Amino acid sequence: MDEGRNRPYVLEPSAWEPLQDYIKEEPLFVPEEFEEVNYRIEGIEEGLRKSLERRDLPVFSEVGETEESKGIVVDFLAFYVPYHYSRSDWGIYLRLPKILGAFKGIVRNYGAYIGISNIGDVLGAFTVFLAYIYWHELTHHIVEDICSMMGANYPVLSRQEEEGLAEWHAFVTAERRLSLPYRPYRRLNTAIISRGIWWKIPNPGKEARRKILSAIYYYFRRDKDPIYKPIVRDSVVKKLGLLWTPVREASVRGGYAYLVDSREEVYHRVYWTIY
Repeated sequence: MDEGRNRPYVLEPSAWEPLQDYIKEEPLFVPEEFEEVNYRIEGIEEGLRKSLERRDLPVFSEVGETEESKGIVVDFLAFYVPYHYSRSDWGIYLRLPKILGAFKGIVRNYGAYIGISNIGDVLGAFTVFLAYIYWHELTHHIVEDICSMMGANYPVLSRQEEEGLAEWHAFVTAERRLSLPYRPYRRLNTAIISRGIWWKIPNPGKEARRKILSAIYYYFRRDKDPIYKPIVRDSVVKKLGLLWTPVREASVRGGYAYLVDSREEVYHRVYWTIY
């Protein structure tokens, strides 16, 4: 597989690879300096809580960590509730405490490698991290829409196939795109501009984004994870076929969920949860 050909809008056997095989964990901040980082991250949390509706579904307390269970998709950083599971509760649910905890760990352990020199860089890194999470969860929605168009029950892929695809799509798209699509960005970016610091946020360039994504890759040890390694397998290409490109493009641009009320775009179905 040729990772150099990675294009998120074309489904072909490929894999996303980080910048290098090993990144030395080098803490950037002494404890006193990290207090300021924590303060800014608390501002991000405050903004997300205000801009997104909180919804804690009963099923969230019943499922295990990173296991597909009871008809929903369980990822470490978010849940995806398919509309095949619930027409009223479907959507993307950001697991806010886990997201913020993981981001603190990434900044603490890989800040020097990423090149963080000020608080604005921390916020810029978070925009990339949030984009990575969003693109991953959107992939589950794309696959569900493809299943509906095929007349198949969701899921049609194995967990390994779908999570590998979702990670590949998340890394490749977050690397290529500077930000989220405009409509979800308006809501999710509220967290970043909280506390009057919007003007300090840099726009990470492609190389900076690649470094941040490489840090994410190694923080979660994707190279050692048989389920979440970012790869498009031959079997995925065969199962999803030519439908990936048009359905993905419709989802990225704000297309409607298949067989769901046309007034309900996936962008309107992003929530946060305490679980």
